[in-house]
Order: sequence, then C-alpha cells, then structure tokens
Amino acid sequence: AAGVHPAMAAAAVLAGTWGSAISPGTSHNPFVADLAGTDVMSVIMNEAPAAIIASFVCIIALTAISVIRKEGPSDDRRQAYLAELSEEEQNRTFKINPIYALIPLVPLVMLVLGSKQIAILPLTDVPTAMITGSILALIATRTNPQEVTKKFFDGMGSAYGSVMGLIVAAGVFTAGMAAMGLTDALIETMKGSESIAKFAGAFGPFLIAVISGSGDAAALAFNGAITPQAEAFGMSIVDLGSLAQMAGAIGRSMSPVAGAAMVCAGLAKVSPMEISKRNAIPMLLATITFMIALFI
Repeated sequence: AAGVHPAMAAAAVLAGTWGSAISPGTSHNPFVADLAGTDVMSVIMNEAPAAIIASFVCIIALTAISVIRKEGPSDDRRQAYLAELSEEEQNRTFKINPIYALIPLVPLVMLVLGSKQIAILPLTDVPTAMITGSILALIATRTNPQEVTKKFFDGMGSAYGSVMGLIVAAGVFTAGMAAMGLTDALIETMKGSESIAKFAGAFGPFLIAVISGSGDAAALAFNGAITPQAEAFGMSIVDLGSLAQMAGAIGRSMSPVAGAAMVCAGLAKVSPMEISKRNAIPMLLATITFMIALFI
C-alpha cells in the first residue's frame, strides 16, 4: 500500500531475511561455537557489529537502486494497489497489542544481557531464555496450556530435526571432500595467504548459496571442512566460521532459486529473477563490508 514497486518491495523483504544469521536460534552459531569451544552468545557478539554495519550498507544500496530505477513510493502504484482490494480489505484495521509484540523480544534480551560480554543478568543459555519466553506468552495470551505444550514440543522436534539433518548432510559432504583430497588441497592453498583464506571464506559459501539457494548447506560444509584449520591461516575459528555462515546467508538472499525468494516473488507476483537482479549489488557490497568490518 506504500506504492513501492512490487519487485523492489519483495527484494527488500528477502534481503532482510539474512538477519537471522545473528540469531541464537540459527544452527550455524551453535555449530561455530562448538568448533571454537565457546558459548553461542560469544560468537554472536563477535559478529553482530560487522553484520549491523553490512546491513546499513545493504539498505543504502537498495535505496539507491530504488531511486535510480524510480521504484520508490508512488501515488499511481498506491492507487492501483488499493483498486485491487475489496471494500472489506480497504476498511480493515490492524491493531497492535504492545504486550504481545514485546514478548518475543524477551528471550533475546535475556541472552544479550546475560552474555559474558555484558553480564548485567546472570549467564543465560538458549533453553532457559526460550522456556521463559514461552511461559510469558502463555500467561499473556491465556491460551490453553495443553495446546501450548503440544505446539512447543512440535516446534522443538521440527527445529531439532532440521538442524540435525543439516549437520549430518554437512558431515557427509565434508567426508566426501576429505576422501577426494579436496580439503587438504584447499587448506594448503589457504595456508599461503591470509587474504586468500578470507576471500575463500566469504565468496566460497556466497557463490554456492547463490547457485544452490541454500546458505545453510554452503556454510555448514565450509565450516565443517575448513574452519577447524583457521589458526593455520592466521585467523580464529570464530571469525572464519562467522564469515562463512554470514556470507552463505547473504548469498541465499540474492539467489533466484532460494525458497524464500520464491515465496516473496509469489506474494509480489513477480519473477524471482527480478528480485535477484535488484539484490545482486547490495548483497555483494554487504559481503565485502562484513568481511572488512569483521577483521578490523
């Protein structure tokens, strides 16, 4: 209804999905933390500043493209959109419940304030924060506890299955790379230069994610095979692991074959390629920015 071109609006939404890469709920941060022998919040606090800087670069680039292509807010597009809606849809009001809106932030606030770096609250782990948020949501919404419990464990099972499936798939792929001798060859090449290691960590997962549509598979495969050798390249496991997983997530945000891209394209009624073309330059700039900011 804001009058933005549908393809540009969908591109902005898709670009925003890679923010989940700095969430404690994603599979990559626990994976990197386990490799480095540290806690999840230490990994996130290390990568978050660079990710935030990269997101601003992405926003500026997308805005510039919108202005250049004249795809920003337009009264004509706004009127055309409203004309397609029924009278009931036009008169529908959307009311926000502030309490409901704030509850999902509680677990995140607990994890940040209870991290080793900030330590305002006692050290908090992910399960504790998650359960606390669920209990608060149950109290605020006054939902049937039996239904909430079922949904809670359904969600846990689904998440566990998805995460374990990715890790197993990455492990099989990693074992295949090692059996072929590819892992050793890559490690020897990257040992010769820290710059090569940085670019490989950034643009290897990035390109695989663009081609395959999955940033998870690309990042987990790289982190499983290469990241444990990070110290041989003059980097820490946390830095190289964060670079790989963030680059994979960014690459997925410009892939025309990613599931999220197809969903956004379907909602906006445009081709996934239209979204990919608009996100190409912003995502490339975001990857380069993240790589530079992470190692400053």
